[in-house]
Amino acid sequence: MAKTSKAEGQQIATGLRALFAILALSLFLLFPKIHWGVFVGVFVAGLIIGPLVGEKWIKKKRAQKKMGG
Repeated sequence: MAKTSKAEGQQIATGLRALFAILALSLFLLFPKIHWGVFVGVFVAGLIIGPLVGEKWIKKKRAQKKMGG
């Protein structure tokens, strides 16, 4: 368990990147005739979306802490 909200956000970002990587690899292995661009696209989407969601999580937690909740 993370001790700070920043560490918690980083864990969420890492988890999402891992899920997108697993999804991309699964698509690649389950549908071998799919264009390789789909694999790369899903993988890159995970690299972009993961940190964004982590940052949003951090901002939300800090705003809740400021409000006293």
